[in-house]
Amino acid sequence: MAGLLTDYLTECAGRKFAYGTHDCATFVAGWLDRATGLDGLSAWLGQYHDELSCAAFIAAGGGMVPIADAFISSRYGMARTMTPRAGNPLVVDYRGNRAMAIRVSERDVAMMMSADRLIVTPRVTVIAEWGDA
Repeated sequence: MAGLLTDYLTECAGRKFAYGTHDCATFVAGWLDRATGLDGLSAWLGQYHDELSCAAFIAAGGGMVPIADAFISSRYGMARTMTPRAGNPLVVDYRGNRAMAIRVSERDVAMMMSADRLIVTPRVTVIAEWGDA
């Protein structure tokens, strides 16, 4: 799993942030597709296309955690966990903003942020984490 995750992060590091196609949620869904062999990402694409429509999508779904919970459990069969493991999808708080992320190690997480870059950092608060059901 570690090599697969490293390869995925390397690929994503060269991509430019774009709402609805390469943002924090599609970054996580793309990883889960790669790791599981399932196709959840296609169900996510087209839900929003810019910051305003993304905010409306999140608000209509009750917030980032309920949307992520429903999507991750229904598309990938994963359940909430308290056991940190590399590759697990997360919702984190980073500098006052909620974002979806991928756990890279027990301490570090990777996120796609609107500053057009991939960030790997320990400086987040994990709000929710999913693992194998």
